Amino acid sequence: MAITQEDNDLMTRVDGEAPLGRMLRQHYWLPAIPGDKLERDGRPYRVRLLGENYVVFRNTDGAVGILDEQCPHRRASLALAQNRDNGLRCIYHGWKFDVEGNLVDAPNVENNAAQFCKSVKLNRYKAVERGGIVWAWLGQGDEAPPFPALPFVDLPPENRSVTSVEIATNYLQGVEASMDTTHVSFLHSSTTEMSGNTQRKNMLKKTSARLEFEDRPYGFR
Repeated sequence: MAITQEDNDLMTRVDGEAPLGRMLRQHYWLPAIPGDKLERDGRPYRVRLLGENYVVFRNTDGAVGILDEQCPHRRASLALAQNRDNGLRCIYHGWKFDVEGNLVDAPNVENNAAQFCKSVKLNRYKAVERGGIVWAWLGQGDEAPPFPALPFVDLPPENRSVTSVEIATNYLQGVEASMDTTHVSFLHSSTTEMSGNTQRKNMLKKTSARLEFEDRPYGFR
């Protein structure tokens, strides 16, 4: 049965006010960036989660901040900001924000600067560091869901490997491909043969897929 455009959008769109995007933001912790990329007072990183841009950085004290990417003053990217002295300083007019999104300095405001700073707040998002990954909760309100009991997060660093890659596909296609073992024999056969890795020969057997799922507190595995 053919799927309608409306049903397709409902399952795949996560940006803006799309229903699926709102659900994922509210109820899930999302992996944002490998933790070892963030150095104290090091460069901030732009990350794109569910169709929106954010900036992630580690301050002088080691705390991780996740903020909206654009400075609320003139919308300059805070991924270009200077990260020092426990805050990001915008390269445009020098406004400085801490990991909580508070404006702590506005050099171009002469009168009542302290009061003015209290009136400006940049959206910040809760962050936790688990299993070598910085995770973000992008939901509304103060009560984030409990962090899921993912098996790998408690492993020592020497027993895990954290990498990040960019795949130009919708998330649903990625999930489907990871479960679709049969397509490897056809779509990826030349790639697997060229790798020279003889241990992967079993991937080329033209056998029907057999999938097993385990129901876990954080979803299916």
